[in-house]
Amino acid sequence: MRPPQTPDDNGELHGAALCPEVGGMTSENAATVRLRSAFTHTSHLSAGGRLQHLITAPQHGPHRALARRAIIQVLRDAERHHRRVSFLVTFGDYTQHSVGDENGYEANWVLLHCRMAQNDPYAWLQRQISAAPNLTDLNAIIGVNISSWQQAPPSKVAG
Repeated sequence: MRPPQTPDDNGELHGAALCPEVGGMTSENAATVRLRSAFTHTSHLSAGGRLQHLITAPQHGPHRALARRAIIQVLRDAERHHRRVSFLVTFGDYTQHSVGDENGYEANWVLLHCRMAQNDPYAWLQRQISAAPNLTDLNAIIGVNISSWQQAPPSKVAG
């Protein structure tokens, strides 16, 4: 479990106390994302054993880069621990879209595609949301809730 992250004067991320919230990642109980002027990152373990990371950022400015790095770091941690990931994305107009169904994605696959999008997870997420209209500054991504869980071990075939 990752603690909430805060940037220091050099832009480095440092942890603080753990967030005590518990819950799954659905549109009904997802944390409300408020439009912020600063980057935030909170993490907690849900009742079902999933790690939940909520990363918020303003639509523009240097804190957006901190949020990009935090998303990439969450994905790297999930990759290292062989976890699957799914996303609940909140836009500036507070609409939410899920990316990755109940099966999610392998974290290494998402990282590869983020790298192909110039290491920009926001660009990759926007491309994944096919039902959304043209994305403009008015509805830029302001929050990303990343859920990660342990992959089931490969099944052994008797032979």
